[in-house]
Formats: sequence, C-alpha cells, structure tokens
Amino acid sequence: MSTERRICQICAVVRDLDKSMERYWKTLGIGPWDVYTFTPEVIREFTYHGKPVTEPFEFKLAVAMVGDIQFELVEPVKGPLIYTSFLEKKGEGYHHIKEQLADEDIEETLAQ
Repeated sequence: MSTERRICQICAVVRDLDKSMERYWKTLGIGPWDVYTFTPEVIREFTYHGKPVTEPFEFKLAVAMVGDIQFELVEPVKGPLIYTSFLEKKGEGYHHIKEQLADEDIEETLAQ
C-alpha cells in the first residue's frame, strides 16, 4: 500500500451560507468563496439513503481553497437531503473530511 494519503477537503453544514462565509472570512481569512446551487436541473440522478429523490430539492454550496485543502460549506434549502438530517440531529458542524489516496490503494482502504 502506498503511503501517500492526504486530506483534500473539509466540509461543514451550516444554516446560513452567507453569514457562514462572512464568519470564516473575518475570523480565519478563508475566502474568496465560489458559490453553487444544486437542484434537480443540475443533478439528474440524486439519491437519499439509496433511493431516488423524486421531489424538488435544493442546497447551496460554497468552496474556498486554503493551500491545497478545499473548505466546503453546505446549506440545505429544501427536500430530502443528508445535510438537512445532519442539521436536525447534530446542528451546524463538520460533516465530512475527504481524503485523497492513490488509485491502487482504494480497494484495500475500503476493505480496512
């Protein structure tokens, strides 16, 4: 197994994307942010707990780079979303950390 693994993304779920972007900028200097909106028009095959989503959904996402790590903020707006469930159960906070590893290490890493 290769030893080259690195964190490439840190994601937080937030209630208000605009306020969160401003807070990250003022307190940590993270920005500028690129903002995207995801709806059924943008994502064609969207699932929630393994089942296709047939009702309208929307979430906003902002990304900014800090060195070689991408910070991602996600605000759920409507519809069945893992981000909404996260906010309801845990409140605002870090949702996931994405790690990059070599292609040849994926299967072994998943098995572990």
